Amino acid sequence: MYEEKKIKIPFRDIALQLIVIVLFVLALLWFFPAKKIMKGEDNNSNNKQSTEKNTNKNNDTKETNSSSKKTSSDKKDEKKAKQYEYAKTSEVEYGEYGPWSEWSTTYVAPSDTVEVQTEVRNSITGWKKDYVQTGTQTNTNVVVGTKTDSKVITGYNVEFVRNMPASTEPRVNFDDYLYVLTSAYKKYKCEDGSIIKQEVIGAPITPDNLTYDYLKTQNGDLSGLNPPANCVNPSVPSYSSDPDDPDYEPNPEPNEQYNYALYRRVPIYTTVTEDIYGDVTSPVYSERTENTYGDVTYYRFRKRSYKAGSDSIKWSDSENDETLISQGYHFTGNVK
Repeated sequence: MYEEKKIKIPFRDIALQLIVIVLFVLALLWFFPAKKIMKGEDNNSNNKQSTEKNTNKNNDTKETNSSSKKTSSDKKDEKKAKQYEYAKTSEVEYGEYGPWSEWSTTYVAPSDTVEVQTEVRNSITGWKKDYVQTGTQTNTNVVVGTKTDSKVITGYNVEFVRNMPASTEPRVNFDDYLYVLTSAYKKYKCEDGSIIKQEVIGAPITPDNLTYDYLKTQNGDLSGLNPPANCVNPSVPSYSSDPDDPDYEPNPEPNEQYNYALYRRVPIYTTVTEDIYGDVTSPVYSERTENTYGDVTYYRFRKRSYKAGSDSIKWSDSENDETLISQGYHFTGNVK
């Protein structure tokens, strides 16, 4: 009663049946107009031909009726031969799981065929650089600080104080005071009895040479004075205050005389910052690399096989086959 085969849509058979029906209709359309023309021609012929035509027409009518009866019989047979397609899809099948894989940090997605287990561990997540003291070192003559002195003398200015009284002896500079020679003289007595007087005029003081270093050289040093050449073995004259003495001279002029101007030096101060040097001991470090740790998720998995459901096809003479339906089949709508 049943015939089981794979699904097959009967498009080819339907197409062939449509072609046969179309050809049959075209043949009928062509055949009936031709009969009408033949009927007009028979009206102009003799009775014999009309009789033959009627005879032929009756024969054709019988054949047509016979053909119609035959076609109706075929349709009944075709209706009896219809087959109805039923289908059933089997369930999906899974196999047994295989062994577990090794633990890994690579993510694995679970699915129907893949079972996944996870585990969080404190593991290495990266690395960082660190420095550790491995010793010390001492450096000498290193700047360890600074000191500031606001009383550093960088030079001197000078200022005039007064003109000093004449002196019979050179004056000597003292502290911040300078004696600047303005004029001086010395007397010499030659062998012929003549008296020679040598005079010195101090260099003029101008704003251009009014400096401490210059004025210090004008302190009355007369060592460079020499008697005239015609005086041999000069000696310093001596005078007597006794009127009876041949060398007596009232109000005698001194043998040597020095005239000075007094100046005072004024220090020029500035503020100076100086480095302080000393020995410095410092630690010595070495670089090292350390791992960093954190929570890391590990994965392992196992797989199982998968078999998809398959379609089972059966044909039935019934459009509502309860036996097949009770077995899980359903009518697909395909008929042959």
